[in-house]
Parts: sequence; C-alpha cells; structure tokens
Amino acid sequence: MVEASDVLEDCKEILIDRGKQYGEARKLYAVTAALWAAYTGADIQSDDVCTMMSLMKVGRLSQGVDGPAMDDTFKDAINYLALARELN
Repeated sequence: MVEASDVLEDCKEILIDRGKQYGEARKLYAVTAALWAAYTGADIQSDDVCTMMSLMKVGRLSQGVDGPAMDDTFKDAINYLALARELN
C-alpha cells in the first residue's frame, strides 16, 4: 500500500533534484510560458504552464499507465501542481 506521506517525501526529493538539474523553476517556466504564448497567441503565465503540464500527466494516467511509469507520472503531476501554486 502506498502512503501519501511517502509519495510527498519522494516528490520533494524529485523537486530538489530537478531544480539542481534544470535550474530555477521560476525562470524555466517563464521562458516556457513566453514561448507557448508566442506560439498560441494566448496569454500564458508560468503557473499556467505547470497546470497544463499536470493535465498532460493526468491524461497519461487516463490511458492506463501502470507500474513504475504510473508512480512517476503521479509524482510529476503532484510536483507540477506544487510549482503552479508557488508561481501563482
């Protein structure tokens, strides 16, 4: 059985590791938002990018992802939503 507190601890470690790997989230998602806004012509903010990425992960889960990929996808979705909140 998976405990929510264990998932959140894993998510925190992943978030820290990704920060070391890719740099500051605020800068990364600001650049991504600007690129998406230019491509779509829509007003897209950094927190929108994170929210939409979490929705992509939910879409992946809806396709029946299982095993380790399912675990990773849940954790990615959780972290994207946490970042959306931070950047909002």
